[in-house]
Amino acid sequence: MSERRHVHQRNDLLIAKKPEEPLPSLKITSLGECKYENTYASPEPFVDGMTMSMSAIKIDGIPVNECEAELAGPMEKIFFIPERTKVGIVTCGGLCPGLNNVIRGLVMNLQNRYGVKQIYGLKYGYEGLVPELSEQMKLDTSVVDDIHQRGGTILGTSRGAQDPKIMAQFLIDNNFNILFTLGGDGTLRGANAINKELRRRGSPIAVVGIPKTIDNDICYTDSTFGFDTAVELAQEAINSVHCEAKSAKNGVGIVKLMGRDAR
Repeated sequence: MSERRHVHQRNDLLIAKKPEEPLPSLKITSLGECKYENTYASPEPFVDGMTMSMSAIKIDGIPVNECEAELAGPMEKIFFIPERTKVGIVTCGGLCPGLNNVIRGLVMNLQNRYGVKQIYGLKYGYEGLVPELSEQMKLDTSVVDDIHQRGGTILGTSRGAQDPKIMAQFLIDNNFNILFTLGGDGTLRGANAINKELRRRGSPIAVVGIPKTIDNDICYTDSTFGFDTAVELAQEAINSVHCEAKSAKNGVGIVKLMGRDAR
């Protein structure tokens, strides 16, 4: 490869990037001033103002810059009043081991720690944010108690893009305050489009993307949930193909990999 490329390196993850492409900002857009004291029980310390180094930016192997991201965790002051907050959760794209675990973790944390009472699953991916297709599922700790023992996602899923203007208006019309999206690169692009539309309208609705992909091709993540299971099962398949190929004269085994642009 003759052209110079920026390479984002984070432990064992390499993501090539063309020099003319600007580096994305890792700063989280603020919805406004956080006015309310965080009095909710939390075993973790507050992380206000703390950052973590994400990746070394290199050109021809020479470090030239370092990106930092805000450290995730509880803050001393929060933007939403939990008792008045309405939350939506959506799962999109292909199935992935651990989806129900994440849904369960969100609901347990929102209800038990913060006292959020209005939590809804928007069924069948981004179709759930289109008025004529939307199906909403009320979620609480009793509903999600044992879903981590099941595969798939209790919210269902779908593929295909929806109009971000329609989805943003749906969130506004239905008085949602926070949207959690669980999905891969396409889902996160959709979440970004919804967020941009909400910011354009000046609507204080938070959009939170949770990376889900067995391909492990999301920037700035070491390992996305579901990836380890995919590798483990792929090893079994590859070993079987290798064994069969070795057992035949001039045997050839073909293994098809997925992930499109994954590296």
